[in-house]
Amino acid sequence: MVHNINQSRTHRRILIAEDNLMNQKIASNGQEALEAITKGEQFDDILMDCMMPVMDGLTATKEIRRWEKEVRSAETTIIALTASVLEEDIQNCFAAGMDAYLPKPYKSNQLFELFNELKLA
Repeated sequence: MVHNINQSRTHRRILIAEDNLMNQKIASNGQEALEAITKGEQFDDILMDCMMPVMDGLTATKEIRRWEKEVRSAETTIIALTASVLEEDIQNCFAAGMDAYLPKPYKSNQLFELFNELKLA
């Protein structure tokens, strides 16, 4: 799903990689998210579900980071979305190259607060 957030006069293009059919439009798994990025679609941020079929969010993040280094692209901010609150799972998100973590379910104000913390909004 692609969202354009316009808050605090900031306009951002966000890729959401999510396997829940109610929440998706563009990337239903990590492989589709990776393909969107490597085929040249421009996103300011990626909200990446960690547990998806075909390719999980951790693997997709590692591959996106590898591709960014390979083509010398600036790193896209990747925010982990997961229902897990286990410290080990959160650390695995950061180890994969994700920039932040947001537990599911979340409210839009939590997302905006996270963007503010990351200085994205």
